[in-house]
Amino acid sequence: MIRVLIVDDVKDDVDDITAAAREAGLSEDSLTVARTEGEANAHIRDYEFDLAVIDLCLSLPQKQPGKEEGLDVIARLHEEQPACRIIAKTTHRGLREAREALARGANDVVSSKWELLDWRTLLRQRLDFWRRMIDPSS
Repeated sequence: MIRVLIVDDVKDDVDDITAAAREAGLSEDSLTVARTEGEANAHIRDYEFDLAVIDLCLSLPQKQPGKEEGLDVIARLHEEQPACRIIAKTTHRGLREAREALARGANDVVSSKWELLDWRTLLRQRLDFWRRMIDPSS
């Protein structure tokens, strides 16, 4: 079973990503959601993940500049589970934050502007890639 970690503090964004994951063929049991850095770290300690979608800023409602807890989650997940594919999600961060996410272990950085991003397609592509890595005959 493929396990996916979703780390985001915005309920609507979590709902969109989980709906897309289900449409991509994942069961509810394969999805784990964390809304804070602490929750994410606990899940990383307790489970092995194949794919993660991590928001760079988890500090709602204040969304303070410089508060990029998601970068710390990316670094920890990459260090503890280097085989996990990580998609960093940002709404308004710039190139510096994208580079930092990649430097800490993210494989992709995407904007969460929903009119620009089709989560179903993105997750299917990443899951298909992961499945081919595990079983090249599929």
